Amino acid sequence: MVSDNREHDAFGPWVDEVHTPQDVPRLYRDHPLNLDDTRLVLKVPRNITRREATAETDLYEHLLVVQAELLTVLSRHQSAHETPTGRPGGYRTRQVALHDIVAVRDEVDLLDGHLHVHTRDGGVLSLSYNGSARERVQRLIDELRTGPHGHHAGAPRPIASAQRTAPGAGAEELTIAALSPDDVADVAVVADYLQVARQRPDLIALAWHGRQVLRPRLTGLVGALHHLPHPRSPVTLQAALLARDGTHLEVFGRRERLVRGQRPVHSSSRLLLPLRTLDRVRARPNPRYRRATDVTLQAGDAHLHLTVPTGSLAERLLRVSATWPSS
Repeated sequence: MVSDNREHDAFGPWVDEVHTPQDVPRLYRDHPLNLDDTRLVLKVPRNITRREATAETDLYEHLLVVQAELLTVLSRHQSAHETPTGRPGGYRTRQVALHDIVAVRDEVDLLDGHLHVHTRDGGVLSLSYNGSARERVQRLIDELRTGPHGHHAGAPRPIASAQRTAPGAGAEELTIAALSPDDVADVAVVADYLQVARQRPDLIALAWHGRQVLRPRLTGLVGALHHLPHPRSPVTLQAALLARDGTHLEVFGRRERLVRGQRPVHSSSRLLLPLRTLDRVRARPNPRYRRATDVTLQAGDAHLHLTVPTGSLAERLLRVSATWPSS
């Protein structure tokens, strides 16, 4: 029987910041945690309705702890049968050194949010959250962005200069008015960039592209079969925007780069890569669709995949975004 119902009373879909020991969910209170030594602590609720939540159950899926050099993620053990709340050892612990983080990808489709933290050894630490709490997750990304000790880690590698084209080089020039009024997908992607750029005026937009309908690459009978569904259910390469500052490359776009059909796309994604971690960039034609290039950004054993229009400024910029062998 739980005598303190404050955790249950405060439960909701939002991601909350932990300021005091009483804010720590009961499940995780046996974990040694000195709040004075943390930069940020967030608790992520379970994906259950208020009706399903009771004072006797564990209500928080994750506890995220950012310290000077370390990210710690405590995650509730999931089982078919609910067990008493706050049981010792009812969670698993994962830790990542901040200097080993080579990319962070945040993806939201309406209320379905996912955060992926990529490490140099090729590992991925992933967690889900309610998309309504994205602002708090962006706060976490900002802390991870600054690296160990709360400062940008390491000197960035310079990006080779690329000719800037419309809509401009900075947030003040990159406005909704600069986009095609018929392409609202571009408007949403650019709005995501502007929201970040207002907080980071040194984040410069280098290239963007709108939605583009793609055509199958195959020819002959097989190609004809692939072409058949396209008039009614085309494949669209979604809009994206590339930006950088002195230390990071950022890509704003959609959760899925290639989307089949004509349904509205409401998703949003933000990919963040420290320039110091980039080891190699590979680009090759998409094997299925014309005028689309698949770009792989490699940092250690981690591989991040993008698809951009062939010959676009985005492709040229990515090709020169670090020093690497051309093979």
